[in-house]
Amino acid sequence: MNTATAIPAGTKAQVRVLATTDLHMNLTGFDYCSDRPDPSAGLTRVATLIQTARKEARAKDALTLLLDNGDALQGEPFDAFKHDSHLNSHPMIEAMQHLKYDACGLGNHDFNHGLEFLDNTLVSAPFPFICTNLIRVDGAGNQTFARFAILEREICAHGQTLPIRIGLLSFVPPQTVQWDHHHLYGRVIAQDVITTAKTWVGALRQRGCDLIIALAHTGIENNSGSYNQENAAIPLASVQGIDAVIAGHSHRTLPGPDHAGMHHVDAERGLIHGTPAVMPGTGGSHVGVIDLELRSGTDGRWHVAASTCTLRPVATRADDGQIVPLTTEDQTLKNLIAPHHNAAVVDMNQKVGTSDQNLHSYFATFAPDRSLACLAVAQAASVRSVLDKSPVAELPVLSAVSASKTGGRSGPQNYTDVPAGTVLRRHIVDLHVFPNQIRATILDGAGIKDWLEKSASAFHQITPGSRGAGLMDPAFPGYMFDVIFGLTYKIDVTEPARYCSSGALKSEFNSRVRDLRFRGQRVDPQQRFVVILNSYRASGGGGFPAIQSSDPVVVPAIEIHEALTSYFLGKFPPDPLENATNPWRFEHIPETRVAARTGPGAQKYLGELSERNVQTHGTDSSGHLKLSFDL
Repeated sequence: MNTATAIPAGTKAQVRVLATTDLHMNLTGFDYCSDRPDPSAGLTRVATLIQTARKEARAKDALTLLLDNGDALQGEPFDAFKHDSHLNSHPMIEAMQHLKYDACGLGNHDFNHGLEFLDNTLVSAPFPFICTNLIRVDGAGNQTFARFAILEREICAHGQTLPIRIGLLSFVPPQTVQWDHHHLYGRVIAQDVITTAKTWVGALRQRGCDLIIALAHTGIENNSGSYNQENAAIPLASVQGIDAVIAGHSHRTLPGPDHAGMHHVDAERGLIHGTPAVMPGTGGSHVGVIDLELRSGTDGRWHVAASTCTLRPVATRADDGQIVPLTTEDQTLKNLIAPHHNAAVVDMNQKVGTSDQNLHSYFATFAPDRSLACLAVAQAASVRSVLDKSPVAELPVLSAVSASKTGGRSGPQNYTDVPAGTVLRRHIVDLHVFPNQIRATILDGAGIKDWLEKSASAFHQITPGSRGAGLMDPAFPGYMFDVIFGLTYKIDVTEPARYCSSGALKSEFNSRVRDLRFRGQRVDPQQRFVVILNSYRASGGGGFPAIQSSDPVVVPAIEIHEALTSYFLGKFPPDPLENATNPWRFEHIPETRVAARTGPGAQKYLGELSERNVQTHGTDSSGHLKLSFDL
């Protein structure tokens, strides 16, 4: 469509872009793992903000677009319905159709259940799903997502109704193909984010697009030299011809303090390289609003003359950290998805077994953790019989795990907390959030030590004799702190870390892991082990060099949720790792105390830290419980 003769030069108009990202199936303000309402998130609350923002735009004769930036379709336990074949459509698609989304990008987690599931889900969508830098090469006939979308719309300007063409591109981390290797290998190939963007921006301009918006399911991170394609929003925003960026993936927010001080980022105004950008949190915590003031040029096309970027949260926190809702749920949407919600609640409260002890993750990154021990045993027990009959039967078996819920960006409620007694399906999800599968690989002692060194880099370097220094590096996600069961070792946090939080090597000579032993004997660097781990880590998730150069072992494709369920049902014979002691502890540092944060639910378990002389110091503004203890 050629608009050159339709728009007089100097004509002004307005476009409002509303954005969500990383919804992860949070359709309602409800925490299915703890079986209680959660007013801090949910699409039903975001829907109210969307309706208000649209009403404001209509009053200003502004065109409104509603876009999603990926990771909407995956999020246990609400997506447990995926096993329910009688459902005609996906609940998230139903909700988005009701809210009249204009288009959606795909995120890496949207591929977690495989291409067949994705095809079956997207075929009913009445709006486009796009992914520009992942290409299907499997020859499947059901190509349900496109590489771009062009929205033909009309815009009001000085009493006139004029045409506008808006091009949409969508990008995911190329690592997605690695992370879901078992679903995507040989069927999807990934392209470089920036190279692909430059190619397709030109292509959309040739197709007459006035505006180009990048749905960038990628984080915001400063890197010197080569950029990290998992967090590529900064170089992407510098691509000439992109008019606005919707970022995501890292579950942070922009505008706001999360990205203050970064090069090329105006965190207060929501600009990256001068390009308007938003990152609307996670789980329906915010809606992003990009207001664009347009002016037509002598070329007869619309151009961005000015922009304003804001975030609208569904809730805030009082000074004591308590959640204060800022909006109500949209009742029509709530009623629409009520059957799915009710079915999920019933499903998640089915009994699967029993536990004689509490299983929680409040101290998972700085103290022994029974929930990790349970997960480690379930992983090993699920494939032990296969390994015992394989060519690697003579090698010792270890099990590597990490806590998937450790507060952080997801807030003080984001901790596993399974009480002793009946274990329900929602507790299985609480113990391990993501739908990963079990994998196995062979590493030598040197590789295992390097693996543990990267995990031990999660801690700040602590000065002996200091009082109250922060223990954890907040830039290091808790799920990156792997613990390997079957070994014993100490971590000396007075030494410098081997790795940066970005994953870059600081120095191969930095060492925190001490006294690494197997069955009481020091681990030889050449000694070989079979290590059980999850598919995300085995496929390169987290960027652990030792794992990437290891030798995979073929084991059955068992989902971790399935392994945990079988473990609690008593389907496995006793496993040697059940008798393993807690693998690690800190090297004792006399007269030294450190500070850490956890969820307020940890209060009832503080007795587990009695040997550390733990003290509490109230909650901070984010709602986390502040602790101090001896090292």
